[in-house]
Amino acid sequence: MDPQADVLIVADIRTSSKAIFEVFKDATGEQAQPELVNGHIYHYLGEINTTRVFMVLSELGTKGVEYSVRNGMDALSPSSVILVSLAAGFREYEQSFGDILVSQQLVIYEFDSAAPDEIKRIINDKDIPKSVRSDERPHASPWLINRFQNAEPYWDNTRAKVWFGPVFSADAVFSNSKFRDRLQKLSRRAIGAEIGGAGLYTACQDRKIDWILVDTIVDWSDGRKDTVDDIAKARENAARNAASFVLHTIQLAPLKGNGYQENPVRQPYWHNNWRNTTDMDFRADIGIIIALEEEFQELFPQIEAKPVFNNDTKQYYYLFEKQRALKGLTPYRCVTAFMGGMGPTQAAIISDRLLDQFHTITLVNIGIAGSMSKDVFVGDVIVADQVDEYLASSKAMVALH
Repeated sequence: MDPQADVLIVADIRTSSKAIFEVFKDATGEQAQPELVNGHIYHYLGEINTTRVFMVLSELGTKGVEYSVRNGMDALSPSSVILVSLAAGFREYEQSFGDILVSQQLVIYEFDSAAPDEIKRIINDKDIPKSVRSDERPHASPWLINRFQNAEPYWDNTRAKVWFGPVFSADAVFSNSKFRDRLQKLSRRAIGAEIGGAGLYTACQDRKIDWILVDTIVDWSDGRKDTVDDIAKARENAARNAASFVLHTIQLAPLKGNGYQENPVRQPYWHNNWRNTTDMDFRADIGIIIALEEEFQELFPQIEAKPVFNNDTKQYYYLFEKQRALKGLTPYRCVTAFMGGMGPTQAAIISDRLLDQFHTITLVNIGIAGSMSKDVFVGDVIVADQVDEYLASSKAMVALH
């Protein structure tokens, strides 16, 4: 067998690896095949949607993950690496045990008192380090984030909800609410914390390999005892959620960094020869830009479209037609792009791509807004006839006390 991987999954020896073996066996109908390469064993999980998937087992911690990833990249030359592991949730009133966390960003934190190559355990208040800092906050690979975000609408959220956002990472195991609250001050948007992500980032950054974390919530790290009857079984089921979501994403579209062409099954129904959006002289009447996931989920059920991936820009587009009000007229041809976040820079990039690739006649930005009038209420629809970039003319001022 050719030891060449498109995707290398990194999993801990104890829980996540067992779930990954089971999930991929159910999908392929075959057992994983161990392969000895450069003195290390890698597990071939099968070919899913033309994507060759291998798994490597790793010890917990930054050093263990970094060691496994570096050896795996030397042996298999993957185009992307995915760390599948267990994590602590940070929003117990919104999240649930077994929910899935997908890292858009790592918040790597350190302590002055941490011993080198040692996992720090923070259980009691006396264990809390005096100094906690976060100097590195690397972003996961944008095209991998985009793939997982576009797989989420097809995912069964009744099984486990998927959360996207920053994830804390360090060589630390903590079960202390005071320390967790202290961490959250470093990043209010954080959705959880895990061990090992910093090692993944370090190894992949050196080799310019794409990476992302897909974790599952198995505790809240606040010192409370678990309320789950069979915690070991519950953790196994939670790990299956993360493994299943990775499989689900690959099944939606191949996870390949180079030489990828769209699966014909997902071609738009009006063009039978579609392969890649850059190969088609297609003019869209309307281009729709959507920033946030919750906004996209409202639009998605109303359009009959399949995701089409452009490998050049690492971006998904949704193509669909909509009948005009007057019968007999040609339907509107529409293209939708999901940004995955807010901000003028990203909106400008997406707008430029829609204009360049689809010759879009009209661009529409759909999203949420805050009211600045007593006559405009929650749920009202706002159509702007003018946009004022109010921060462009702002300036710093001394605060008045």
